[in-house]
Amino acid sequence: MKIVVAGSTRFLGKEIVRQALLNPQIASVVAFGRRDHDLPEDLQKPEIEDNFTSVSCSDFKNYPQYVKDEISGADVCIWLIGVTPG
Repeated sequence: MKIVVAGSTRFLGKEIVRQALLNPQIASVVAFGRRDHDLPEDLQKPEIEDNFTSVSCSDFKNYPQYVKDEISGADVCIWLIGVTPG
């Protein structure tokens, strides 16, 4: 299973990414947000890092091709990106 976690750099998003990476039924986790998502030190192991991709994007109205490529084929998308007024 491939999941995308949009808004992965805040508290809830980080924990969802962590739990997904520890779940053996999930083969691929894409952390998607305004800035890159780093793995915590305790998850920096080859068997976990191979299942993790971090994708950043500043324009959520027009996704660049590299973003489309990374998020395509996802079975699940968890959208946690908040809206900033203004």
